[in-house]
Amino acid sequence: MASSGTTWRKHPFKLGEKYIAKESVLSYPKSEFTSGRTYEFHHVGYSHHDSATVFTFIEKGKTEPEYWWWFDSDDDDLCLKLFEKTT
Repeated sequence: MASSGTTWRKHPFKLGEKYIAKESVLSYPKSEFTSGRTYEFHHVGYSHHDSATVFTFIEKGKTEPEYWWWFDSDDDDLCLKLFEKTT
């Protein structure tokens, strides 16, 4: 079940919506997004200690969450470079 959270950065993700990974990405902790696979967006939070927005996704057909960390030093358009909304 998707849940809301907060971050200071604007982002394109909407709770419960599905996104295709445009590139394969490794992320902490042991999370992997594979190009061409679909992920549902479930939560956003902010880690003050790490200076990063943390997105929680669940890959289509799976139950374990994947986490993508968007660090404050990353480009503002990185979300759109890595993920594309799908139906």
